[in-house]
Amino acid sequence: LLQCYDAIKSADPNMGVSMAGLTNVDVPYLERMNAYFKSKGREFLSDCISVHRYSNAGNNPGVHPPTWFANQATSVEQDPGISDFAKVMAFAKSVNRPVWVGECGYDSQPGSQMSPAPQSGKTLEQIQAEWLPRAALEYTRMGAARTYIFTIADEPNPNAGLFTSCGVLFGENQGYREKPAYAALADLVSTLSGMIFVKDESTATTRIMRFEDEKRKVWAYWSPTSTGASFG
Repeated sequence: LLQCYDAIKSADPNMGVSMAGLTNVDVPYLERMNAYFKSKGREFLSDCISVHRYSNAGNNPGVHPPTWFANQATSVEQDPGISDFAKVMAFAKSVNRPVWVGECGYDSQPGSQMSPAPQSGKTLEQIQAEWLPRAALEYTRMGAARTYIFTIADEPNPNAGLFTSCGVLFGENQGYREKPAYAALADLVSTLSGMIFVKDESTATTRIMRFEDEKRKVWAYWSPTSTGASFG
């Protein structure tokens, strides 16, 4: 990374350079990276801290790699190991870098480690459509500068397992039709376009985020559960 970073910055000092996204939020690995850079007399040589985070009931704080269970993907808020993300934020602050969630997502076919458990009255596609916007909002609430969702379209055989049905579009064999998650994310982006997250007003039972621009105030709110709870 050191040689790569220097070569890119030599060619264009204004070009951003991102480290490869770490699988999970492995703070000890980041600390070892930083120690190496310091041994060379350098600051942390990435313009962001990039981590990949997939939420599953098998995640545990401080355990890397995680053990994921089939059909037990969770929302970010219910991820049992999500407390590690605060440690990533603290590390990023110590080296003055923003945090990018380079990957997150959910499969919409059963049998995968990233498939949610069934909920009464909802398809997995509907759960995916609810949890992806929630993930983007929750990571923003926790301080991430960017969140990237994996991936754009399903694989040709979405029943094949892990990550093959996590697209927000159906696969080529279905003409790349939009899944419910596509519309949900498009609506979120459209509603919050140009706005800034200004305050976390969450309670013990409800996530509440306030966004503002020069003319509007918008609140995003949801129940951080998987019970199907809704608000009027």
